[in-house]
Amino acid sequence: DERIFRADSDMTIEKYSISVPVEKRIEKEKDDPSRYRLLIIEDDFQMRGLLVSIFENEYDVSEAADGAEGIEKAQSQQPDIIISDVQMPVMDGLSLCSKLRQDFSTCHIPIILLTAHTSVTNNLEGINVGADEFIAKPFSVDLLEAKCHNLLENRRMLRKKFSQTIDS
Repeated sequence: DERIFRADSDMTIEKYSISVPVEKRIEKEKDDPSRYRLLIIEDDFQMRGLLVSIFENEYDVSEAADGAEGIEKAQSQQPDIIISDVQMPVMDGLSLCSKLRQDFSTCHIPIILLTAHTSVTNNLEGINVGADEFIAKPFSVDLLEAKCHNLLENRRMLRKKFSQTIDS
């Protein structure tokens, strides 16, 4: 059963009979220090709430309502991963991504951009500013969760590999 978010369904998660294999993860207790930190940057209150509800059982989630606030929180909180909308007031997701990639303290954080624009040009623009993933709305909740998990696992394995190389 795959959960799909549809922008035209009043922010509900609909059920479909399409099967997508997603690794079952163990939910960690809220006070577990090994929980990953996720920053959600989204100007739409309902969408932000939906994203928080999707991830709050597995991640320590913080929120920002626009790109400028998102930059401040990314710098101060050092999240393990960021999910951001592209179209936002004050600073859009592309500018946010570009600024985070130019800052040494945040350049390593994986960034997933969500957008209503699905053209190849828009995808390329997101990738060119340094986004790790570019996901079109409506999006599959299971796919978004799997991409977050895979990005974090890949970063964890890289840290482990480099720490072994340095220690040798």
